[in-house]
Amino acid sequence: MNKKYGKWTVIMITIAGLGIASMMIAWALENMYDTAFGGGNVAVIPIRGVIVTQTTDDIFDVGSTSSETVLRFIKDADDDPAIKAIMLDINSPGGSPVATDEIARAVKRLNKTTIAVIHDVGASGAYWVASSADTIVANPMSIVGSIGVYSSYIDIAGLMDKYGLKYNRLIAGEHKDLGSPFRNLTISERTILQLKVDKIHDIFIDAIAENRGLPRQRVEELATGIFYLGVEAEELGLVDMLGTKDDAVEHLEESLGIKAELVEYRKKETVLSLLSRIIGEQSFLVGHGIGSGLVRQRLQIFT
Repeated sequence: MNKKYGKWTVIMITIAGLGIASMMIAWALENMYDTAFGGGNVAVIPIRGVIVTQTTDDIFDVGSTSSETVLRFIKDADDDPAIKAIMLDINSPGGSPVATDEIARAVKRLNKTTIAVIHDVGASGAYWVASSADTIVANPMSIVGSIGVYSSYIDIAGLMDKYGLKYNRLIAGEHKDLGSPFRNLTISERTILQLKVDKIHDIFIDAIAENRGLPRQRVEELATGIFYLGVEAEELGLVDMLGTKDDAVEHLEESLGIKAELVEYRKKETVLSLLSRIIGEQSFLVGHGIGSGLVRQRLQIFT
């Protein structure tokens, strides 16, 4: 009896394994292309997760969008005469100031109609990108805005002292290890870092004021880092209309006089990046939150 059940167990496991393998292969093949199959006249460029300048196949680099990829998609869409409009499909909390500025500048240079759709989140650097579009559509309950900058990090100097660990400081240049998590900031160093963050904040405010056609003083009042719900953002002039992706499509059809056919631009997926992403998604909370936080800690600035 046990042998019988054992045989069927092996068969079921084999069938399940083949099914999973088939789905992975199909998924990988589908994503070996830069764009979805078929033509269209509205390019949909997804901006999901943290916005960075480059992504890697590191198992901890999951849920991010690189400006390098988005810029390539924007150029491809701009060069395609069949594309009449570009939709930025946003669900992102922001990211690198450089990466977001690169994307925003590229969008503003386009001669084609652009529209940004904010789903759950279009905050900080992601809102910076959205503001560069001609029109912003957000769900009434979306998280929008959060016009601010942060560069906070964990200081483990006290923990090192507790366990008798010593940071041997060997530098050439007074501030070369500025922001090291292995020692405390001095008062002057804290002032230096705060000035850098404030400067980026000023650039951020200028960009939003210009992109949205709002007085700078008004944007300064809104740029406390607080986020707004989509319905609040519309009242404040941070978004143009409330709705969903379907509403954005309808808006494009009415304004351009076309029957919108969407074509989604996708990043090429390699077998290595596929496996890395699957492993990374399973271990992200433990691996990144604890291991990467300690081993790879370094000063970074985020919008």
